[in-house]
Amino acid sequence: MSYIYTIGCYAERLAYRLKHCVFANILKRETAFFDLNRSGELFLEEGEWPGGGRVIPPYELHGNITMNHVAFSYPSRNEAVFENLSLNIPAGSVVALVGESGGGKSTIVSLIERLYDVDSGSVTLDGCDIKDLDLKWLRGQVIGYEPCLFATSIFENIRFGNPSATDLQVVQAAQMADAHEFITAFPNGYSTMVGEEGHFLSGGQKQRIAIARALIKNPSVLIFDEATSALDSEAEKAIFKSIENISAGL
Repeated sequence: MSYIYTIGCYAERLAYRLKHCVFANILKRETAFFDLNRSGELFLEEGEWPGGGRVIPPYELHGNITMNHVAFSYPSRNEAVFENLSLNIPAGSVVALVGESGGGKSTIVSLIERLYDVDSGSVTLDGCDIKDLDLKWLRGQVIGYEPCLFATSIFENIRFGNPSATDLQVVQAAQMADAHEFITAFPNGYSTMVGEEGHFLSGGQKQRIAIARALIKNPSVLIFDEATSALDSEAEKAIFKSIENISAGL
């Protein structure tokens, strides 16, 4: 499995910490952290894509991602985003894509998820062109991280990611996201109501609950949208800790 972290230039210090704190502890599962801040027009009607296609069995899924001589431009824009882009992310590797806003990091994510098709070239997963893979299956392997909370309890906010999850699985997801300690410090613990959009919680607390909600889905690929943006230094440290937990524990 592969680990991919895509972050903006604002986070050069994050890249350093990932290199020295997280990358050395990566084990077992493919998890991708992507910057989606410039995704653009990603949401196409599902009917626009052909159904069917191949599904890679879990025992054959390794996580080799390759972009071969890719050219791409957004339908509504004239300028090309990529021309003859090649990128290989071997299974088990750790790759960080760091660049300025608008540099194409989010576009790479969009193409890997097949939110868009390439104009030429190919994107492959374990040697299979993603155009030949079942789109629903492909999207099911990639779980987006959404820092939006609902006006219900912490427990229900986490379990929203997997309604069939047990109480133990909810707690385990919170522990992995480094959220369990602050949750249990509340008088009502996991039954604490977070308020509309989680306004009773700090920014870092909301982020970690959202991370737990994504983790409980047990994804093959986990996408983060600038998880530490707009957070103070203490909240940022907590997010780093949750990322380390995810990398070392999954």
